[in-house]
Amino acid sequence: KSCKQERHYIRVYRLTRQAVNDAIQLQGGLCSICKIREPIYVDHCHKTGKFRGILCQQCNTGLGYFFDDTEILNRAIDYISSIARNE
Repeated sequence: KSCKQERHYIRVYRLTRQAVNDAIQLQGGLCSICKIREPIYVDHCHKTGKFRGILCQQCNTGLGYFFDDTEILNRAIDYISSIARNE
């Protein structure tokens, strides 16, 4: 990543590039959610700003679309599960 990106990590998330690299290594080099794609986005709680992990673009965007709301995410799981049972 660029120096600009590293400054962003430090300023916004209080993370050094090494801390980001360490998190990616702890995740086995894969997104914390899908475990398929390369993690490239720092995920954080929008209420507290606290660092949560490194996600791929799709999973990071998905959480944003669901507003980090576990009730909405659970309803999405129920919806997909009910469709799968009927197929």
